[in-house]
Amino acid sequence: MSNAMGFADTPSYDIADDMDFKAYDITKQEALARAFENRPDLKAQETGEVTAQKSLELAARGDSPTLSAYAAYNFEGENFPLDEGWNFGMTMSIPLFDGHLVEYQTKEAAANLEEVKLATSSLRNDISLEIEEGYLSLIEYGESVEVSRLMVRQAEENLELALGRYQAGVGSPIEVTDATVALNDARRNYVQALYDYRMAEITLKSAMGENLP
Repeated sequence: MSNAMGFADTPSYDIADDMDFKAYDITKQEALARAFENRPDLKAQETGEVTAQKSLELAARGDSPTLSAYAAYNFEGENFPLDEGWNFGMTMSIPLFDGHLVEYQTKEAAANLEEVKLATSSLRNDISLEIEEGYLSLIEYGESVEVSRLMVRQAEENLELALGRYQAGVGSPIEVTDATVALNDARRNYVQALYDYRMAEITLKSAMGENLP
């Protein structure tokens, strides 16, 4: 094997034989829910939307009256001992005409919020599409694995029959050779189907925002 791969004088090793098919058990709804919960790009976008909402609220308060209270303990008078006591009250600040600055700032903040909301909606749609495509690929390649496994089984049975016929003297070496080649092709197709399924699973998990091993 090492010589075939172009590696000479390599230490001995074992090749892992993991040909078992383990289906990834998840529904499309579960995959979509996980994506909406885990995707860091969506979290960042939603945080931006909250920030834009707060910016709009702050901008809208710019032309609102401000009510404030104050209190202080004072000493006053010309002769000792000085008079002392509390001084307290309330003030209201009403903004004067500012050339519609607050109005423009509020409109700008509202437009920015709307833009961020549209971007969030667009990203959620993109994620939904990724999940849809990834899930359909997972189902498709899962069916391909099942078909390929069935073909391997049939090829093994055909080879067993060909060998039996040959040993009984009613078959030919060519029949055995053809059955052997067919079995090798079936096994190769099965390996490819397993690989395709695994890649579809990885793609779906990536779309869900899950950390891959």
